[in-house]
Amino acid sequence: MYTVSSTASSRSGPLGTHFRRSSILQAAAKVFAKKGAREATVEDVLQEAAIARRTFYRLFKNKEEVLAALYDVSCEILLNAIRQAVASTDDPVERLERSVDAYLGLQQGAGDLLRVLEAEALRPGSLLAVRREAMLEAASRELAAHRTDLDGRAVDPLVMHGVLVALEGISYRMHAEGPPTKARLDRARRVMLRIVTATLAGPKDAVAPLPLVR
Repeated sequence: MYTVSSTASSRSGPLGTHFRRSSILQAAAKVFAKKGAREATVEDVLQEAAIARRTFYRLFKNKEEVLAALYDVSCEILLNAIRQAVASTDDPVERLERSVDAYLGLQQGAGDLLRVLEAEALRPGSLLAVRREAMLEAASRELAAHRTDLDGRAVDPLVMHGVLVALEGISYRMHAEGPPTKARLDRARRVMLRIVTATLAGPKDAVAPLPLVR
């Protein structure tokens, strides 16, 4: 019977590669959150992850690829959170509220890193900019399929695209003002709900106007 030691199996094969890649991404998340995309270096990641340089370069070409992988992971986590929020209720207003809460929940848990990822994704010519456009296109189509107007017709994905860009803008502004404190998150939530309800809620499921916070 063929056997392999736990030490050997953890160092080789797909599982070992997965663990090493995850370790690098976890370390890189801390480094980028602290230093930003421009100042962080591969050496910083190597030290934080406590791995050899040759191991890093077997998995990633450079720090930009690591940043892109972190962006992909964060987008997938966000989309899954919104999918769960949408599936958790049939009430259209609650769907909107829970989707916004899912978005802000990620901001609260990884605000410093998301600030860096958002800024890099909005920088023309960056590797993340291409991924951002692809993510917005895919998310717009998927989320639009879960929302219908009063006549039962699907929402135009372009409308959903506009909503997502607006929410992204609010998030970016919030991060520009400083760390996402409870007060800033509460304000962002009120503004985001105003945007999504005004855009997506029909007359039957519209909510009362939210107070403007100055």
